[in-house]
Amino acid sequence: MKKISKFIYSFFIVFLIAFISGYFTRLGINAWYHRAVSSVFTPPDSVFPVVWTVLYTLIALGFYVILLQPPSPQRTEAQALFMSQLFLNAAWCFAFFGQGWLAAAFALILIMIFLVYKTIKSFERTVSRSSWFLYPYLIWLCYAAFLNLLFVVNNGLIVEF
Repeated sequence: MKKISKFIYSFFIVFLIAFISGYFTRLGINAWYHRAVSSVFTPPDSVFPVVWTVLYTLIALGFYVILLQPPSPQRTEAQALFMSQLFLNAAWCFAFFGQGWLAAAFALILIMIFLVYKTIKSFERTVSRSSWFLYPYLIWLCYAAFLNLLFVVNNGLIVEF
């Protein structure tokens, strides 16, 4: 039963952040996103929900593997880094989509990339296979940072609604 509760918890916490992030994303899409100048590297809107669903699922599975480990300083560090980067995920959506603060969002995503990298390394020290679930997320965040930077270049530091 303990495994089931950890599984539910890992998915609950990740998809709670996904729900919050999705809320801010929808706000921006409805308010300013389609009026802004995007780049040729920006995929169609239909790609994002599919990619993020897969990524959030992988992220939750990686976290679940960590939660299965016995309590230790390594697990505590891994959990703290994981929660920090997850919180920044929602903060980025708030800054980028919810407020149109493109430069601030770019700074946040760079910090998030660093934290995800640190989380991967911490997961590796705790239980190696758990880190594998986070590599696609890190790759996607690097791509998202590139897109975010192009939004800054094309639209300025802040988008006016």
